[in-house]
Amino acid sequence: MDPAQSLGGQNRSSFLPLEYVLQGSIEDKSAHLLRARLQGLCDNITGEVELFDDHEIVYSLRPPAPTNVSLRVRYALDDLPNPIYHLRYVAAAELDKSTHVSIRQFHDCCVTKNIQAFLQELGFGYDYEFYAKGDIYRKGRIKITVAKISTSTERNRNDGNPMVNRRPFTDSCFVEMSLIGSVLDDKVGDEMKSFADQLKPKELDCNIFNMNNTDSFAIVHFPQNPKITAEEMLDIQFDTTTTTIKTADLTYEGQNTKSSDLCGVLGFVDDQGHIHLSSNFDLYSMRPKLTDFNVTISQNLNNDDNKLSRTDLDEKFGTEKKRRSVHSKKRNAIEANILETAVSAAREQVVNTSNEQLSESLNNNSIISLDTDEQMAIPKPNYDAQKPEEVFQLSDIINESDLLMLNDKSNEIVDATKELIQKWSKEGTYTAFVCDQMKKLPVSHGERVSCASKILYLHYLITFFKRSVFKRLTGKPFPDDAPRPLQDKALHVYAIANINERTRKQDNTVPPRLRLKLTAHICILALHICQYTVDIDSLRSSLGSSTSLLKLQDIFSELGCKIIKVAQTSVARLETPITKPKIKDTLSVGSNRKRKRTT
Repeated sequence: MDPAQSLGGQNRSSFLPLEYVLQGSIEDKSAHLLRARLQGLCDNITGEVELFDDHEIVYSLRPPAPTNVSLRVRYALDDLPNPIYHLRYVAAAELDKSTHVSIRQFHDCCVTKNIQAFLQELGFGYDYEFYAKGDIYRKGRIKITVAKISTSTERNRNDGNPMVNRRPFTDSCFVEMSLIGSVLDDKVGDEMKSFADQLKPKELDCNIFNMNNTDSFAIVHFPQNPKITAEEMLDIQFDTTTTTIKTADLTYEGQNTKSSDLCGVLGFVDDQGHIHLSSNFDLYSMRPKLTDFNVTISQNLNNDDNKLSRTDLDEKFGTEKKRRSVHSKKRNAIEANILETAVSAAREQVVNTSNEQLSESLNNNSIISLDTDEQMAIPKPNYDAQKPEEVFQLSDIINESDLLMLNDKSNEIVDATKELIQKWSKEGTYTAFVCDQMKKLPVSHGERVSCASKILYLHYLITFFKRSVFKRLTGKPFPDDAPRPLQDKALHVYAIANINERTRKQDNTVPPRLRLKLTAHICILALHICQYTVDIDSLRSSLGSSTSLLKLQDIFSELGCKIIKVAQTSVARLETPITKPKIKDTLSVGSNRKRKRTT
């Protein structure tokens, strides 16, 4: 045998396509819960789920052939009357316990519509057929299908769509997770197993009570101590909104969460081993009551008096350095009665504090640290607005005639695919914040063009902001492909024309007041594009390091937005009615600084 052919055959066998598969089923009445979770976990950018309706026919080569070979012919019923036929060979699955998934070789290709007659001439015989209709989800390179399998009362011989002859095979949906790889992919099984674990039902160590002998249940969950049993509960008091449970040590309180606010079905096994399912339940997450902590502290302090601690040993038998450390700790120690008084006073202060003062002290959203000149440069919101659209007039930044000039250029954004947007973000053609908004365009074509024009103008303003870092504009304000009237308008609004004394040429400078106005217009335009909820961290990274996160938060607060924290990310949300911001007292802030000691 030729060595080159032998080496080529080894290389081809090393890179045969393999299909990693996990299969399962779910009942029809619970399939919508699985679809809802998949739609939240998977990468469907447009929000629309991919549907399919296929007809598959299986042919087998029967004895006297040495092995039983099966080929599958599949076509989409949605493509009738001219469907595209696929011929697929799937080998027997090999279960590898180290990878947690089944592995099988496969070959797939497109064929002509005469494939069934051709297979019969080769000796293949009709085995069975079925119909699969369902949804397709994708998570990275993982493909997940949730399909309803149906059979036919009689064989379909004319490639039609016999809807009247279909009948469901079972009362369940077939779920399959697959990934195409090679033998060199050694982490595929762990990747699929990790994603499959996210689809498992949530298990809680909790107690379940039947409310008034009906099909309504109450779930009591203790996050800090999940091992509390019903026998340890001395007193249980259920209410419409809260519940109180007393144990030998502490008293617990929990707020009511209705089943309508949760996406799920309660399932539990009783003492006889019967499984019960119910969608009518209340969830109580129990927390220790604040008033019990004083008793716990005093008990712990009294118990410590009877024990010989390491501190006592160091004081009596330790070195001089150890004894000095112990004496210093005793001088700085807080007595038990002082500690109880301080805790009680702090608790009463928290209880007596109004909700409005508490929210201001926690969120600190309505306090502005901008000086008077900076506040004058930022547009004032309409405090009488009833809707977020009425707070700012978008025509003050860009009017309808300006948007029409960007329609031709914005068509490139309207027709952009996911791969092209990722390429733009990687190459730096557009910033990450702008690329994220390109992925969220509306479905209607007219709205897509209008939104794409606003996103393009936001890109121009961000470019202007980056080119005016050192108070002097370097080059043109916008990219070269921007319309000239828009560039002249931006220079008139955000820059001042000066004569350079050295070169005697006209230069454009951007003073801090106009640069702050440009930043505020970027924030307002981002609010209109993002449906009045903006990720401040993402916008700040797109603007560059010249603007701090706190400065950007102050600008959004001055515009009337509320600053909230979502998953360690700062988010600005514009809601009506708008409350007027408060100004920090600079005198009180300055008085807290340490003064230099004078002699």
